[in-house]
Amino acid sequence: MKVIDINELMTKYSFNTTKNIETLFKECKDTGALLVLECASDSDSHGSQLDKSVRIILNHLEHFDGTVIMIASSLSSLDSSLIRRFKFVLEFSNPSANERKQLWRNLIPQRVPKSISETDYDELSERYSEFSGSNIENCIFRACSRAVMESKDENKVLTSHLLFEAAEEELKNCGLFMNQSTKSSLYF
Repeated sequence: MKVIDINELMTKYSFNTTKNIETLFKECKDTGALLVLECASDSDSHGSQLDKSVRIILNHLEHFDGTVIMIASSLSSLDSSLIRRFKFVLEFSNPSANERKQLWRNLIPQRVPKSISETDYDELSERYSEFSGSNIENCIFRACSRAVMESKDENKVLTSHLLFEAAEEELKNCGLFMNQSTKSSLYF
C-alpha cells in the first residue's frame, strides 16, 4: 500500500509535479500496490497547480489497472470530473449524539478509575457534536495522561473536569476542521 498526500506530489515547478505523479503511478503498477491519495483541506491554496495535478491524475486513473482510494474531508472540495472516475463513493458521517455518548463511555479503558456521571457523558456528547471517534479518543488519551501526571497521591482518577478540559484543547487543536461534518472516501 502506498499512501500519499496530493500536496506532496506538487512542486514549485509543474514539470516536477507531472514527473512525481507519473513515478507514483508507475511504482504502484510495477509493485501492485494499493494507492491511497489523501486530499488535505488546504489543497485549494495551490490553485491552478492543483487543477493541473488533477488533470494528470485523471489521465493516469483512466489507464491504471490497480486500486485507488482517495480520502477527502468533503466531496465538495474535489473536482467533479475526479469524482466521476470512481466506481464507489462512500461518505462517513460523524457519529450521532447517542453514538458519541457510547464512544465517550466505551473508549475509556475499564481499568481506569473514573469519576464521571451519566449526565457528564450526555453533556460531552452534546457539547462536542462535531467530534469524530478519533477526536473523542484523543480527548480520552489526553485526559487519562493528565490524570496520571497531575495526581499527587496514588488515587489517579479520571474526572469529567479533565475530559472537558481535554475536549476544549481538542477543539482548539482542530480549529477550522471541526466545521466539517463528514469525511469522505472514494474508491476507484
